[in-house]
Amino acid sequence: MTDNSFSSELEALGNTSDFDAGVLSAWLLGGIDFALGATMATTKTRLREIGGFEVLVNHFTDDYELGHRIHSNGYRVELTSYPVFTVFPRQTFAECFRHQVRWNLTMRHAQPWGHFGLVLTQGLPWVLAAAVVAPSNAVRIAFLVAYVVFRFTMAWTVGVWGVGDTLLRRKMWMIPVRDAFAFIVWLTSFFKRRIEWRGSEFYIRNKRLVPAEPRAVRG
Repeated sequence: MTDNSFSSELEALGNTSDFDAGVLSAWLLGGIDFALGATMATTKTRLREIGGFEVLVNHFTDDYELGHRIHSNGYRVELTSYPVFTVFPRQTFAECFRHQVRWNLTMRHAQPWGHFGLVLTQGLPWVLAAAVVAPSNAVRIAFLVAYVVFRFTMAWTVGVWGVGDTLLRRKMWMIPVRDAFAFIVWLTSFFKRRIEWRGSEFYIRNKRLVPAEPRAVRG
């Protein structure tokens, strides 16, 4: 759900066409050993066994760690079959970009090799690169058509048919724009050293937020 601004729609489309598909892939390939920040539920006993919320203080990947630590104790992490609605507020494009970079940094610090492996899932840049070196226009068109068919089919299957996202149903044409945006965000996540959180800046050290020194103001 969004307030219909372009930036919020761009972020929401990624949630159902990219993120949900990634979570389902993890579930199918080996099971879920992490929790998702949108909605998490456990028992007081399981929480007490991992040391309570205290062990997650200032933890950059606290939602991931909550599920991962419970799973490491021998318990299953299950996906709920009930839909969870997320509201993406009105934001500028710069705010959307910073939020997506911060989210990508969460994945990079939680699962470094898995995040790097996302290079294999970046369909748009790969197909554009293939089109550039293609020996003929017919091959270029074939690459582009294949991208559209496979990408839109995946987005429709997971986001529209599976999740029931009406925004994705109406804005399927934005998928290539979302893919280009996501690729730039993913690349940026490998070079970002500081993040902004609620008006303050932090470094990430051993998966924890460390307050950054205020930037010097030039006179």
